[in-house]
Amino acid sequence: MAINSGRIAAGPTKTRVAAKTNCVSITNTTPPNSYPRVSPETGSLETIDQSPQREGQVLCYNAQNDTALYVVVDIGGTLTWKRCAAITGYIDSTTGKPFGL
Repeated sequence: MAINSGRIAAGPTKTRVAAKTNCVSITNTTPPNSYPRVSPETGSLETIDQSPQREGQVLCYNAQNDTALYVVVDIGGTLTWKRCAAITGYIDSTTGKPFGL
């Protein structure tokens, strides 16, 4: 008995032109604070809301000499921005501690 690959031979559900993927937002305002910007379409001032929208959302904060990554986590059913901690080495994702401890 042959094993078929798990590939689905079907066309895309929507065109790639319509698919807009924004993996990481870059801003000079720490989340969840909103900030004003000039709209490129209308030229008018608009407010950008940085409220968390989905778990795993990533934002890069970059201002002067400070750069940090923030990620949205689900804490008790509430989406919250948390600053990522830079580490050197490998950790156990289930405990948050180095392996073997």
